[in-house]
Amino acid sequence: MPPFLQLYTIYYITFLNKNLVLFSFFCYNIFMIDLHTHSSTSDGTFTPTELIQAAKKEGLSAIALTDHDILAGLDEAAEEAKKQDIIFLRGIEISINWKPGEFHMLGMDLRTESPKMKKMIEKLQNGRIERNMEIAYKLQQEGFDISYEKVKEFAGAKSIGRPHFAAYMYAHKMVKKQQLAFDKYLGMNRPCYVRMKNVDMGEAIAAVKESGGIPIIAHPMSLYLSWSILPKMISDFQKQGLMGLEAYNASTREGPCRRLETLGEELGMVMTAGSDFHGKNRKGRRLGYTAGNLQIQDRFYESLRTVHPDLPELPN
Repeated sequence: MPPFLQLYTIYYITFLNKNLVLFSFFCYNIFMIDLHTHSSTSDGTFTPTELIQAAKKEGLSAIALTDHDILAGLDEAAEEAKKQDIIFLRGIEISINWKPGEFHMLGMDLRTESPKMKKMIEKLQNGRIERNMEIAYKLQQEGFDISYEKVKEFAGAKSIGRPHFAAYMYAHKMVKKQQLAFDKYLGMNRPCYVRMKNVDMGEAIAAVKESGGIPIIAHPMSLYLSWSILPKMISDFQKQGLMGLEAYNASTREGPCRRLETLGEELGMVMTAGSDFHGKNRKGRRLGYTAGNLQIQDRFYESLRTVHPDLPELPN
């Protein structure tokens, strides 16, 4: 029996034909986890403390915080996780150079912030600032009274992105709905869209591994590759040092996620699953639940333990 399945027996007593009958059956205690979440340090709405408290209320046993291109919220989240008695994994979601879709890499279970990681994050954050100033300029050209400084002050986040611009525009009645800011101005191929200044995959893999972490491709369907190409591409990434694949993400339909899980098994990769929770920014997403509203089971945590066996065992 896999070690993460706790076998126990439930007894059920009832009366049948006026006789007392004892039934017993076996159940497996499966713990719920979440290996892809965001806080207000990047583009989520919950502070790291609030995120961990929400995870506790949802009954999670383990959680990873994976903010975009920044590690600043990890210490706060780790401290609260100790108070809440939840296993906490330090993580990051790194923006990788890729066309035509998006390539995000999770750095999972980081043990330190290595020199390569510090240098990479500094590069990414400087790129974000340049991008945000360009977005603000383009919005000004469209007639909006907006600036990067105003959005940053409004958001109160350490890492600003398009969701903060959209929230600012909605709050200041520049658009009727927050999504309209993306649909009309900020989305890809819209007049105020500016492509991210990202890093190469090799640089990200090196930074994650030097920090003691596990490099994992997040929501692979966002690469916008067909199934005739995707398996070979993931295999090529693996040869270049990629170790894991996020099989289940709430942004992806359940069918493709099951195919990704099969692909991960065939390639012998570490497999994870996450809600990609952002708080109030992404309605319909719930901590501990992923594609198809499936609970994120502890087997994905155990997959991480195959390469990081010193991770703590889940509670009995």
